[in-house]
Amino acid sequence: MIGSVTLIVLFCGSFYPYILDHFGYYVPTIKWLREFGLVRGISNLDLTLGQMSVWHIFQAGFSSFSDPYLRINTILLIVYTIYIVEHKSWIQLCFIPVLLLFSQSPSPDMPVIVFSLIILCEVLRKNRNTLFLFAFSVFVFVIKPTMIWLPLLGFLYSAFIVKSKFANLIPGFLIALLFFIKNIWTFGYPVFPIAFWDLTGNWKPNPEVLKLSSELAIQKTYDMQYSYEEIQQFSIVDYIKNWLLLEGIKSKINILFTFSLIGFVIFTCIKRNKITSLICLSVLAKSILVLLFSAQYRFFIDVFL
Repeated sequence: MIGSVTLIVLFCGSFYPYILDHFGYYVPTIKWLREFGLVRGISNLDLTLGQMSVWHIFQAGFSSFSDPYLRINTILLIVYTIYIVEHKSWIQLCFIPVLLLFSQSPSPDMPVIVFSLIILCEVLRKNRNTLFLFAFSVFVFVIKPTMIWLPLLGFLYSAFIVKSKFANLIPGFLIALLFFIKNIWTFGYPVFPIAFWDLTGNWKPNPEVLKLSSELAIQKTYDMQYSYEEIQQFSIVDYIKNWLLLEGIKSKINILFTFSLIGFVIFTCIKRNKITSLICLSVLAKSILVLLFSAQYRFFIDVFL
């Protein structure tokens, strides 16, 4: 089993990268980190460089000598396969075909999906090692902040299911603190790209740049099919209707996401299980935040999985 899946992963991972962000975001970020490291206020030069995912920092450490072709996600997928086989969690093999799409690029989407599935599996198995689970879930969050539901789940699981000591949560909070310090150093605010909690001096981005970034994020919610001025005129009904009825495949994805979320809520109410309820609460909190800031389908792909 492991051998067969490994060969498939290696074969797919050898393909030429096709994700648009590979050359527009991933490679430039890793090359910058490799050459110059974390530069204070770099978001003034290029706003996207202010993000600098922890996964790209990790990748930059290997790109010069052991992984020049940036295929670390391929290795991660093989390790995930070993985890599936060792724990005999065969249902997770269903996710391998989807994850193969990310195996050619250093996309942070791959590790956050893989790690979230592992954490979710351990929570459902009632693993009582809350120090590891919470710290690991916070690590996933620092890779991609849209995974905010995972540390929330880890915290709720530790507090209400295992009822562990606060000391077990300290490593997770320290990881989060390092993440906030990194963002303040490169971007000027604790969480990219939100201009919230100004603690810095003169190296944060120009407010006009942040305003344009925010407006673009709102337009991308509607797949750039409406101008920012038109969106501002929407009523609450228009916000929902126009988001669900976009032209193209994104409309179908948004509708599927909505029905999946409603279905999961109904399932949770029927099952009445504490762990399932905490998962549902965490996913709902994340979904609400995404819908409020920028409801792009790529931000809630983990909800489908």
